[in-house]
Amino acid sequence: MNNAHQLESAIGPLQNVLGYLTEIIRVDGRVVERLPDHQLAGGQRFVLHQHELENLPGVARDTFDKDGPVWLAVEPLTATEPPAVDADLAIWIEVAADPDQRPLVRDSVLITVEGPEKERLIAAGQARAEDCAPAIAHDASAGIWSVRLRLAQRPDLAQRIDHYVTGPWTAWAKTEQPCRRTIAIHRQLREIARVAELDGGDRSCEIVWGIGVARWRHNGHHLELPLLERLVEIEVPDSADAEIRIRPRMVGATVDR
Repeated sequence: MNNAHQLESAIGPLQNVLGYLTEIIRVDGRVVERLPDHQLAGGQRFVLHQHELENLPGVARDTFDKDGPVWLAVEPLTATEPPAVDADLAIWIEVAADPDQRPLVRDSVLITVEGPEKERLIAAGQARAEDCAPAIAHDASAGIWSVRLRLAQRPDLAQRIDHYVTGPWTAWAKTEQPCRRTIAIHRQLREIARVAELDGGDRSCEIVWGIGVARWRHNGHHLELPLLERLVEIEVPDSADAEIRIRPRMVGATVDR
């Protein structure tokens, strides 16, 4: 068999798939054309690509147990809190529980102090006289002042804040980010299994594992669909803190139609 015949036999099945999709588009504009278009009756969408699973903690692929092959297993990891900030830095920095959100460092803060403390701050070069005013909520004779402190006047604090952000916080975020992705996948798999179980009526719902992706543009339509599909089932234990497993169903792979 020459190279031309080998090439023809290799691309023949793909041409058949693309030809079938062309006919479907011609007769029914509502056909799913891209992976993100797949959705349940309630509108939920969940498409997970292989590269999104790389190097995630608590995620295992292509394993076996007593019940057979497990294509994907996701552990229920627990989120951790960011490292604590020193008490005297707390008014200067806002730290979110989200590792993707860098801490917010304030350029200035407003505090309320008594007269002697105001004078001490000015004398120490930690506040400016023009940034001080009698506190509005107090009687002028009470000697209570509102003082605007500026981080530019506290290089010692600025250095400690920078050390916290570039040191402990960055180390935590680097470890926590992949952990949060695993947590999100576990939550999404649990939700998609729940919705799929409830989804009934005239519209059936099946969970599909796609193999390969075909991308094609034809007559203004952009197609992005798996070349092969295999029906799978999601094993979701009753306990929310249990591992979720995806197994292939005992049916063969099919060409996406």
